[in-house]
Amino acid sequence: MHIMSRGMKHWHPNPDFFFQPGGGPVLDLGPYYITNVINLLGPIRRVTAFTGSARSQREITAEGPLKGTFIRVGTPTTIHAVLEFHSNAIVTLGASWDVRGHGPHNIELYGTEGSIFIPDPSSFGGEVEV
Repeated sequence: MHIMSRGMKHWHPNPDFFFQPGGGPVLDLGPYYITNVINLLGPIRRVTAFTGSARSQREITAEGPLKGTFIRVGTPTTIHAVLEFHSNAIVTLGASWDVRGHGPHNIELYGTEGSIFIPDPSSFGGEVEV
């Protein structure tokens, strides 16, 4: 499962709070993805994760009075986790605002009988591929 985005600095005129404690890709977009997978696979038993940030500051590139200024990054902007479900399913989660782009499927689940590709749940639509 991938939560990848270039972050809010490209469209939000004052994105500082997204990069401070309580922000970041998991807390901003994660609820959509994790809720989606919990609805498919059931409750999570345990989680392990590593976090980091590619940069200590980010330039605001959105139009507005702060364009061209820099904000301090005070929260992880990349998270890699493994989620173990009570159903014995194991899901890897990658969430990052430190990437330039990613592939077409944000959620891909593979099983012994086939695979399912789920559209971006934060877009509230799209086709499910089996």
